[in-house]
Amino acid sequence: HESKIVTGLIGESYDVGNEEYQLKIDGYLLDDSRLPITKGTFQETEQTIVFYYKKVASRAKKTVDNPSVLYKSYVQKTGWQDFVKNGEPSGSTDQKNTIEAVEVKLEDIDENSGIEYRTATKQDGWEKQFTTDSQMSGVPESGKKLEAIQLRLTGEIAETHDVFYRVTSETLGKLGWAKNGESAGTENLDYGLQSIEVKLVEKGKNELESSPKAYVRLPSVAYRSHVESIGWQNYVKDGQQSGTSGQKKRLEGVQVRIENTSLDGGI
Repeated sequence: HESKIVTGLIGESYDVGNEEYQLKIDGYLLDDSRLPITKGTFQETEQTIVFYYKKVASRAKKTVDNPSVLYKSYVQKTGWQDFVKNGEPSGSTDQKNTIEAVEVKLEDIDENSGIEYRTATKQDGWEKQFTTDSQMSGVPESGKKLEAIQLRLTGEIAETHDVFYRVTSETLGKLGWAKNGESAGTENLDYGLQSIEVKLVEKGKNELESSPKAYVRLPSVAYRSHVESIGWQNYVKDGQQSGTSGQKKRLEGVQVRIENTSLDGGI
């Protein structure tokens, strides 16, 4: 595979640990046990960073007429639950505890199909790499509740089906459906996932629709000022100063708006 070249000024920092610099090779998965150091600074001499990949064992060939998605959750103070499938809820039944880890897998699929997924916590953000087929995403007994999840199909099944998923989040309750790699949950709100539902839908059936309310970010308040002899200034947000200081110019008007949220309401 062709190498990827990263350039910059001497002394500047670089980070090649994200997906942009990792190859997608059919039948292979990035070897987590041999990860290189991916951060550093540009030097006068050329530097080489090598990622190692391991071959993934293929599955026996199966029918793809009626594929199923199975998933289970690790719930705080409860532990691992049993696998459920095809839209059934997995997670806290009393809505008092949150999920710390998940596993997802497909059944009745051909050998070239799969599913991959990753989760996010407030402390660590999104996992850098997607987990595949029955592997664990998240960390049980870590005290880090999952805040969001992404799932996507791979191989032949991605051409015939969509994967839909939605979560029940602390405080906000059940959110809308997300699909095919979209985010479901919250960002920087510290609202843990209490349950998750996952379904496979054949393309073209329009059984479900993804919703902008599947993923809720921490809202921002943006505002700008109309200043004497200057006019409207650019928007600033979240505590930044709008207007002038020490110029003896009147504030003649303001505009305020909410940004970066899918929640209902306004200001």
